Amino acid sequence: MPYIFIKASEKTRLFERRNEGERRERQKERGINFNSIINGVIDMAVVKTAYKYRAYPSKDAQSILNRQMALAKELYNLLLEKSKAYYREAGKTLTEYRMNVWLTQMKSQSAMEYLTTYGWAILIVGIVLSVLYASGFFSPNVTPECIFPDFSCLSFSLSGTGSLNINIAPNNIVYPINITAVGCNIAGSLTNMTTLSPEVTLSPEENYSTTVSCYDNGTIFSGSTGSVYEGYFVVRYIDTQNGFPFTELGKIVAKVG
Repeated sequence: MPYIFIKASEKTRLFERRNEGERRERQKERGINFNSIINGVIDMAVVKTAYKYRAYPSKDAQSILNRQMALAKELYNLLLEKSKAYYREAGKTLTEYRMNVWLTQMKSQSAMEYLTTYGWAILIVGIVLSVLYASGFFSPNVTPECIFPDFSCLSFSLSGTGSLNINIAPNNIVYPINITAVGCNIAGSLTNMTTLSPEVTLSPEENYSTTVSCYDNGTIFSGSTGSVYEGYFVVRYIDTQNGFPFTELGKIVAKVG
């Protein structure tokens, strides 16, 4: 029998392969699978890893969450009963598509039932709100004002077409005056003044009533009942003692009545 000469390095690799094969055979006999053990350890680590968060909702948020959970519970029970009934009738399971169709039909039916039940009530509430709005119930709560430096404002009122009815009397005036022009605007300027011809002579013990149009940015004010107008009543007059002209501004805050 001829001899086979093997190099030392090749001989070493042959022994390593034989030892590796023997080690695998022993693992098979023992039933040990290290890869399965490692994967199991990894799976256990993943399963045991979890994060927990604690929420502290407000009372309003708690109420909303409780309502949503109650609705979800009711919806789940409805779908469960629907699925059971469908299976008894058709012998089939209710699919997701059929569930969505049924939910859409239920929403539409609920909306129609709501309108049928509460339609008249909604109509009546709308009419009442319209009447209240027209009567100025929802208008801002303002205090009417009519303040002059040298006159007393005895009475005033404003219409929806911008007409101001006002009655004034001299307050700190000793001698008679001649009123030459009056006006009403939001800036207290001398624009859109009504010139009096003839002039109105007013003694200290007398009062003067007139009606003027109140202007808002160049146009006559108009508003519904309850609307508020803030501006100035302007009086141009001449002091009969010295003949000097004066301009009196009175602050007006009026609500359309």
